[in-house]
Amino acid sequence: MAAGERWPDGSLRPCFEDWIACGAIASKIEARRTPEVLACIAAFEAVRQNLRGALSECLSGQELTEHGFHVDVDWASEVDASNGVAKLHKLETTYADCDIGFSKYDGKVLYYQA
Repeated sequence: MAAGERWPDGSLRPCFEDWIACGAIASKIEARRTPEVLACIAAFEAVRQNLRGALSECLSGQELTEHGFHVDVDWASEVDASNGVAKLHKLETTYADCDIGFSKYDGKVLYYQA
């Protein structure tokens, strides 16, 4: 479970929103749960009733809002909004290697282009 990012100076920044997303997904899956996953589920359950507020108050939510992406925070706070699931593929490059830019927002999905 990845829940953070490495800053240019090498330090780690924990990502609250990653923990919450992991907890939301893991709470729906019947499988063996590691202590880390149990902590994510507990974090999600703790903020579930005010998920929008919690995500907008965390550092990433504040940054997104300051840069005009408050709609992303709204979208991320929706629970059970889709029956789709992301599939992770092994890639030769990572997002950090790509020039990913905002493409368009159709009112429900934020599209990016590489």
